[in-house]
Amino acid sequence: MMRKRAGLKAGRLSSHFKSFIDRVPAAPLAVAACLLWATAFAGVKTGLQYTDPLSFAGMRFFLAGLILLPFCGPPLRIVREIGKYWKVILTVAFFQTVLLYSLFFLSMDMVEASTGAIVNGISPLVGALLAHFLLAGEGNRLTARKVLSFVIAVAGIVFIGAGKGDLSTIGGRREILGIFLMLAGSISSAFASIYIARKKSPINPVLLNSLQISTGGVVLFLLSLISGSFRSDIFLNPGSGFFPALIYLAFLSATAFSIWFYLLKDRGVPVPTLSIWKFIIPVTGAIFSWIVIPGESPDYLSLSGMAAIGLSVLLFFSGRKASST
Repeated sequence: MMRKRAGLKAGRLSSHFKSFIDRVPAAPLAVAACLLWATAFAGVKTGLQYTDPLSFAGMRFFLAGLILLPFCGPPLRIVREIGKYWKVILTVAFFQTVLLYSLFFLSMDMVEASTGAIVNGISPLVGALLAHFLLAGEGNRLTARKVLSFVIAVAGIVFIGAGKGDLSTIGGRREILGIFLMLAGSISSAFASIYIARKKSPINPVLLNSLQISTGGVVLFLLSLISGSFRSDIFLNPGSGFFPALIYLAFLSATAFSIWFYLLKDRGVPVPTLSIWKFIIPVTGAIFSWIVIPGESPDYLSLSGMAAIGLSVLLFFSGRKASST
């Protein structure tokens, strides 16, 4: 009886959440997800001061999956969904969590937080280019206006990069490797978005996100054990900033990816349209780094780059209603 009541309560919670989010325009939801992601760079750098990249990523995503469970519906429904869509769950978990975030966390252990935000800013272009070749539909085609908006946005990222003093270390082998790992992660993330957009399976996007990030989190943690990089002392003597960073990043992942999957699956927002919003990430990521990381401050080149990225978003959505997507 208690289990049945818990299932009904979870179902009502999921229904109320879905009813609320359906009334919110797509553009504010995409912006909210990108703003959350922008803060991740500083959070990851904080956590990596205390433990290794793979186990930290594993703990983050497993905890994020648990946070989402109350929004996923009754337990019996969850079991049925796993049985029907386990291939989708495992595929998304591989590209969107295991591969992407093993590369991302390893790269963030090699580069500065602001550098990571800037390099990661190229991911929308990667997603839009792959969608142009791999997805059908008019919304996924790259028009001249869209290409111009992407060129301006990439130019803005170059301006930001030129204004960041820490990019002077790009000649170092470790820095170069970290940048290539982050770019490879962007490709993996683009494939995940395209797969979700093409698959059109009826699995609830919040449930899909909960299952894929928790599954990916377990795999990442096991990889840290197998590789011998796991540091057990993190539980015995954690630093003051470790658990706040871990809990915040778990909340961030649970929220941002659920929004993103929902926009791709339930709203049917084209991948290039969503991708353009990701250009917000290097801008807000740099600002957040300036605020929380000692020794980092804005300059004219960085501010010019932010203006260029803002112009690219306006150009992309000129002549159409962004909120209707």
